[in-house]
Amino acid sequence: MRRPAHIPALAAALLGALAGLPAVSVLAAPPAADGAPASRVTRPAASVPGIGGRVLGTKAPLAAATVYAYQLTDSSFHKVSTDADGRFLFESVPAGLYKIIAHKPGFLPGVLKVKRITAEMDQFLELRLAEMKSDFSEPASGFWAARAGVPSDILREIEIATIAAETRRAAREGAAAFQVASALPPRFETRMAVRSGVDEIAAGGDSQVMGGQVDIAGRVGEMRLGLAGDFMQLEPTAVSASEAGSSTVGEMSALSLVMSSGEGMRVAVTSRNNRMEGDGLPVDLEHYRVSVSSDIGDKGRSNVTAGYTSESNFHRQGWTDPISVPDASRSWHLAGFYETDLTERSTLHTGVRYRELEANSLSVDGRLGTAPAFAHERFDVFGLGSQRFMPTLLVKYGIYASMVNGAMSLIPQGGVVVQLAPAWQASALISQKVDDGGTQPEVLGFVPTYFGETGGCDQNLQSCYQLTVSHLKNDDETLSLGAVHREYDEIEKLYFDEDFFNRFESLYLVPGDELPEVQFAISRRLSPNILTRLESSVAQGGGGVFQAGNETSWENDVEYVVTSLDTQFQATATGVYLAFHQLRQNLEAISASQLSNAEAYEVERLQVRLTQDLNFLRALAADWALNLNMELSRGTSPYVTAQQEDDVRKRLLGGIAVSF
Repeated sequence: MRRPAHIPALAAALLGALAGLPAVSVLAAPPAADGAPASRVTRPAASVPGIGGRVLGTKAPLAAATVYAYQLTDSSFHKVSTDADGRFLFESVPAGLYKIIAHKPGFLPGVLKVKRITAEMDQFLELRLAEMKSDFSEPASGFWAARAGVPSDILREIEIATIAAETRRAAREGAAAFQVASALPPRFETRMAVRSGVDEIAAGGDSQVMGGQVDIAGRVGEMRLGLAGDFMQLEPTAVSASEAGSSTVGEMSALSLVMSSGEGMRVAVTSRNNRMEGDGLPVDLEHYRVSVSSDIGDKGRSNVTAGYTSESNFHRQGWTDPISVPDASRSWHLAGFYETDLTERSTLHTGVRYRELEANSLSVDGRLGTAPAFAHERFDVFGLGSQRFMPTLLVKYGIYASMVNGAMSLIPQGGVVVQLAPAWQASALISQKVDDGGTQPEVLGFVPTYFGETGGCDQNLQSCYQLTVSHLKNDDETLSLGAVHREYDEIEKLYFDEDFFNRFESLYLVPGDELPEVQFAISRRLSPNILTRLESSVAQGGGGVFQAGNETSWENDVEYVVTSLDTQFQATATGVYLAFHQLRQNLEAISASQLSNAEAYEVERLQVRLTQDLNFLRALAADWALNLNMELSRGTSPYVTAQQEDDVRKRLLGGIAVSF
């Protein structure tokens, strides 16, 4: 969708360019009779190619005002701030049609449309802003009339800046300063989406998918609110419902509420309720989470999070799963951290975490509910810091202390970040667990994770070594190449899709597994209107041994390839996203008598997602967009027989979204 364009080091370029800008004498136009700001375009005797000018108030130039150059063709924008004399400059502005918007809290925004024939043109603008009054009894002269010509992308930034300014003023002058902010009518932005289609991946047969999504964000008084809801329903088609083994139904729902104030306080509440039923055992997953964060002083920030998760038959897939992976479990977790800048060169991040798991495991004869329940407790204390010794060298250090069911371990961690050149940077990180030599817990830890949240080193590993080299030319031109080697000390279920219905796209990693991984990412602007990003991760390893639910022992062997290509055609507001996943897990039986019973899991999935903003065709009262998602998958699954492993299963979803 719409993405702002930024220019790194823009402040330095602006100051340098403004220093050489000759003085220009231009008569300031008085405010218009209806109170709207007046603007004009002039041409100085000599200037720098680009768009420059001044922002004036009713009596004097406005310093620290924000000026946006909004390109109407691709909906991208740059922004700069005015200097002490109210001057601004946009250098190297391509040809096109632009809206120049000036804003400062306490003033009505000013808008001027500018056409550039060539990038070498020099244009000088003058925008005079009228003061904003607290009396909104006359809509034609108020904020809402002045904002009519401001694009929605810029309006969101202006409103955030206005609220932040009023909040800072309130901190200095008391609650009375909120009178002006409270006089502003509440502004809510809403995004609604509906989608429907067919799915052969989740249930192994034809199924109908229907769902919707609602996002609401706005302000009530001095409080910012955000509410998001997502719902999806899975039902068999009339044909598949009559076939044996293809009567899977399910529901997936999520709801989140975020509240934040200008004083740095933020509260987030999230809930998820998912269920799927078929010919096998029902699958349930419920999750609730509350997070509270706040600023402490000028440099510190704290966060406290509490959560509860209940599941049954979600993580276990078959008889060869590790026995420590439960059929049903309940878990609680509580975490808190504090981070601050100790000095201009050093930082500190410290915190505690507690997690308790109650679970039921499979019995030897495979019947549910007959195996005794077990509990697993973990308590972590950690401290991480960094120190910059010179402009080109940053040293990271830290330690995790973990207690798992009474067994203590320490995980020291260290690393460096080196600036190799103005645009090149290298970083290295090492962590190694040190046990106290005590008895290992009878029940090993089990950690479900999502692939998108991994990539580095965490406290669930026996050891980890990571090296990354990156190049940053600007926000649109980046390159990163990294390698990481992990050795696992706990059982981890690694999921590659956040979709509840696609839970089988996952791999087990067990104690003793060693997993080298190569990571690559590049962003590139192929043309002024085409921006693309390629990411890829490739890993292969294993070697860990675990006991399965049927009391057999297996040696693990895993590999995965995850690649995505995200391209934005900004001239037509079109997005194209491609992703390819290839997962493989082979289990070799330790006993010679079980070699013929070796288990294997392999799956391949191709995803193509298209988004099209319709507003580029015609300016509408709201932002409309079309969404199309297509996925093709093949491989093993509990729903698929050996003869069907090579069959291609599809998922096709279409929908429309509107923002207003």
